[in-house]
Amino acid sequence: MRKVLRVAAASSPVTLAQVKVIGYIKDSDRDTELQGFIDAAVIWIEQYTGRGLISQEWDVYFDQTEFFRPIYIGQAVDLSTLNVNSIDSLTTYDVSANASIVTSSDYRLSANRIVFDQSTPFAETRLIDAVKAEVTAGYGATEASIPEDIKQAISTLAIHWLEN
Repeated sequence: MRKVLRVAAASSPVTLAQVKVIGYIKDSDRDTELQGFIDAAVIWIEQYTGRGLISQEWDVYFDQTEFFRPIYIGQAVDLSTLNVNSIDSLTTYDVSANASIVTSSDYRLSANRIVFDQSTPFAETRLIDAVKAEVTAGYGATEASIPEDIKQAISTLAIHWLEN
């Protein structure tokens, strides 16, 4: 599986002001540096957890070997390395790189997996990047949707980096 970020998150899970309150930071001398550490902490947490935090759009490519053929009812393809809340489209590519969109009624999202509800006979696909799933991942569009423990971890990490 290969992931390509298509649309980045529009905001941060925590604000500079929130982190400054947690870290008892009153002056603004190092705000630029602290903001950089906040941004780095968000990236680190996303990579460590394998989950997008604020909603973002990804293209996820699967090689032919990651799909069993023919696709059978109930087969699932794992997307757990993101935090997927919708599959926007699913496309297969044949050996000549012609795209075919899979009908959305043939699959659904269930527990970070693409589950096929119909037997879906894919045409002969190319070996590499045979299937592309366009997905939206993240806890939600705003910082209010992020679990508090994750916001605390980001804040603590950014403050630690600032102080050390």
